[in-house]
Amino acid sequence: MPVEGSGEITVLHVDDDPDLAAVAGEYVAREDDRISVDVATSADEGLTMLADASIDCIVSDYDMPGQDGIEFLETVREAHPDLPFILYTGKGSEEVASDAIGAGVTDYLQKESGPDHYRLLANRIVNAVERYRAGERVERAEQRYRSLFEEMNEGAALHELVYEAGEPVGYEIIDVNRNFEAILDIPAEQAIGQRAVDVYDVEEPPFLDRYAQVAETGESMEFETSFRPLEMHFHVSVFAPREGQFATVFSDVSDQRETEQHLRHERALYHAQSEATLDGYLVVDEERRIASYNSRLLELWDIPEDLIESRDDEAVLDHVVEKTVDPDEFREVVESLYDQPNAESRDEIELADGRWFDRYSTPVVGEDGTRYGRLWVFRDVTQRKERERELTRLSERLELAVEGANLGVWDWDMTTDAVEFNEQWAEMLGHSVSEIEPHLDAWERRVHPDDLPAVEAALDAHIEDETPLYDTEHRMRTAEGDWKWIRDVGRVVDRGGDGEPRRAVGIHIDIDDRKRRERQLQLFRKAVEQTAHAVYVTDADGTIEYVNPAFEDVTGYPEQEALGSDPHILQSGEYDEDYYEAFWETITDGERWRKEMIDRDADGERIVLEQSIAPITDADGDPEKFVAVAQDVTERKEAERDLERAREELRQVIDLVPDLIFAKDREGRYLLANEATAEAYGLSPEDVEGELESNVIPDVEDSEAFREDDLAVIESGERQVIPEEELTTADGETRILETTKIPYEVSGSGEDAVLGYGRDITDLKEYERELERQRDNLEVLNQVVRHDIRNELQLVEAYADLLQRHVDGVEENYANRVLRAARGAADILETARDVTDIMLQADADQQPVDLASTLRNEVEDLRSQYERVAVTVEGAIPDVSVRADDMLASVFRNLLTNAVQHNDSESPDVTVAADTDGERVTVRIADNGPGIPEERRERIFQQGETALNSDGTGLGLYLVATLVERYGGTVAVEDNDPTGAVFVVELPMAA
Repeated sequence: MPVEGSGEITVLHVDDDPDLAAVAGEYVAREDDRISVDVATSADEGLTMLADASIDCIVSDYDMPGQDGIEFLETVREAHPDLPFILYTGKGSEEVASDAIGAGVTDYLQKESGPDHYRLLANRIVNAVERYRAGERVERAEQRYRSLFEEMNEGAALHELVYEAGEPVGYEIIDVNRNFEAILDIPAEQAIGQRAVDVYDVEEPPFLDRYAQVAETGESMEFETSFRPLEMHFHVSVFAPREGQFATVFSDVSDQRETEQHLRHERALYHAQSEATLDGYLVVDEERRIASYNSRLLELWDIPEDLIESRDDEAVLDHVVEKTVDPDEFREVVESLYDQPNAESRDEIELADGRWFDRYSTPVVGEDGTRYGRLWVFRDVTQRKERERELTRLSERLELAVEGANLGVWDWDMTTDAVEFNEQWAEMLGHSVSEIEPHLDAWERRVHPDDLPAVEAALDAHIEDETPLYDTEHRMRTAEGDWKWIRDVGRVVDRGGDGEPRRAVGIHIDIDDRKRRERQLQLFRKAVEQTAHAVYVTDADGTIEYVNPAFEDVTGYPEQEALGSDPHILQSGEYDEDYYEAFWETITDGERWRKEMIDRDADGERIVLEQSIAPITDADGDPEKFVAVAQDVTERKEAERDLERAREELRQVIDLVPDLIFAKDREGRYLLANEATAEAYGLSPEDVEGELESNVIPDVEDSEAFREDDLAVIESGERQVIPEEELTTADGETRILETTKIPYEVSGSGEDAVLGYGRDITDLKEYERELERQRDNLEVLNQVVRHDIRNELQLVEAYADLLQRHVDGVEENYANRVLRAARGAADILETARDVTDIMLQADADQQPVDLASTLRNEVEDLRSQYERVAVTVEGAIPDVSVRADDMLASVFRNLLTNAVQHNDSESPDVTVAADTDGERVTVRIADNGPGIPEERRERIFQQGETALNSDGTGLGLYLVATLVERYGGTVAVEDNDPTGAVFVVELPMAA
């Protein structure tokens, strides 16, 4: 089927492969039966055929012997600058395309196979030819308009009204033809762009009321008048080519006027001259008898000789009116003038055959005032009317084209830089025409400074005749101060004999929306290209037409593999046919599909895609494409599953915890309750969670106390430990809880809450009470035993001492043993007392204790008790204090006593030394006894070594270890050199 338009299209196809050219010609002729193709196999042959035939379009290969396609194009452009030329090549590149554009190619198309491609070639040919012909038609219309305007016999001028306060106060001359100057003797350059009052040197604009009426109503007008400033008489036709403007077509009828005046005075002279005039005239006397006429009258009206010779004006009138379009109106004017003998009239009448006559009538009056009749003068103005109509039609068409396309028009006088802008040019920038100065500066000032250099370069290139057109895209400042994108196209239309440009015309096209769409499209493409989501587009059948870079990252399918396939490549087999039928039904109905879908990537690995698929509809709302956005949520889904598993495992853990674990919001509603919490209320966790504590707790008073603690934690934002609080369970049992509560923020909502852990210490508290009772009993027993045994030992020691004084020999030895045993038992009792005191008392308050005095006192006691033992203090004991209590002396007493009692040497020797490092004090007590085997050194301080019959170090060392540990220190055993043991005590110094 041919595309819209009419007229044969002759195409010259230049290709060194005639078979390919013939095939292309056959296909394009099938696509559009208006196209006929002539084939040339070289550029030279093509130039010959172009010179000999009328060619509408050239289609040329690029790679040809001799001249290539670009060189051929450049040769064609020398003689045919605008002829459509399509470069049609199979070896194209960006460089070739760039060269072709620079050489003025109309279109550029790479060769491909298939009917669709030849259909595209045919469309390109038709579009190029139609644009070319449309341009020629507009140019011919402009030329015809200009030719009519310039070549008409009458003078012509185009004017524009000048308004003040909304009222016309004058008019400006916009354009004149050459006969304007010939008739008025006023040069065009002195008239164009000037006010009428200045051109004609008058105070008031001539005939302003009439001209304003025509310009504002659009109704044409004709009149004849004398213009005294020029001493001339004119016939003037006025019409309005557009609102606010009017055109005048005038002729000098001064001679005609004089002829008519002389006719009244010199009938004979006029009669003699009548045959020489182009006007037909008729004189009718007062009796309405024909007094005179000329042959031109008969010719114009085709009046038979016998009819005119009858001298019967009525009969001639009957003949004439039948030739007019409106006989009644014609007759009415005639009769009206006969009824008004002194009236004068001028009008135009239309004949049935399409001609137009100028009709003038005036009374014939003698010098004495006698009326002799009436003169009728007819002039054929058909050509003038046709020129006027053609001029109006062209003006209307041009105006329609300009307004319909919203084109801003500029007309630049390059000799003065005066520029005429039309209304659309100004309105395009938010101005009225009156706000735009008619000068080149008005344009230059509004061009964006960043764009101006390139624009001026393009303009200079065209002025130098380097380019056929000046064509740029640039930004211009609007009345609001914003920037608007404009396409500016123009051409020099007049050059002087020296080639210098004198006049250029052009248009502005508003391309701001197009530029905005281009920016939006670029932004959209950039966003799609850079997003981490996979994006793909399919046609209506599901064939993939586009994928973004993230598609390969997500699916593993490269672009070249994905294009042309369909989304089935991602299917995992997880879904049945019903699923996909529902999917297709949704999107083909124009609705959006959004779901998580399990798919497979290019490696066959399972992936989870959160997909949103929507239709792209045509003007009728039918889907023509589909766009899909897919987010890889595989890791997120795995994390969600892991989180859910962890949540379930955590739930199992907290439910296995025997203590109460719970979370409550500010209102006291349970957000979490483990099994132990729910069991206390006789409920399940599901029954507790989501409920207010006051609704599930057995004892409301407990709830009020708990609520007070909860709010205190939430408000303070600090952790709180409640050592003991009572909870009445569903069984009515009162349990004692040690509860820890911490402030907590609910995930997601940020709501304030409290997280609690309640440990049931009911049994512990009962055990502590029992232990306290036993401790009290033990303390009583200890006091009784210590008192009674100590008294008895004192008696044994006293009697043994008395006995020793009264016996000798073996008996004295026995008495000594009894005395030593009594004293040892007393020491053991004292140590046992200290151990018992430590076991029965809570931690005693510690305070600074002077080390030197304590240690010296114990050394002196040891010396007085064991005279045969050598006790040596090495160096000075540091004058420092350690943090301890009144039991510190027991530490050193037991270590010193231990060094003597377990020493098997004949000469026991004990050495004491002490030093400090500024933070801790180290005390060393060494002996020369048997020493302590390494395997027993860890056990000698243990409670298991305290039996009275033990071979170890006794209760004293257990007491030493217990006290030193309480003071924050350490005690250890080392070997002494050469024999014996060294007890090393480290204690922290008091601050």
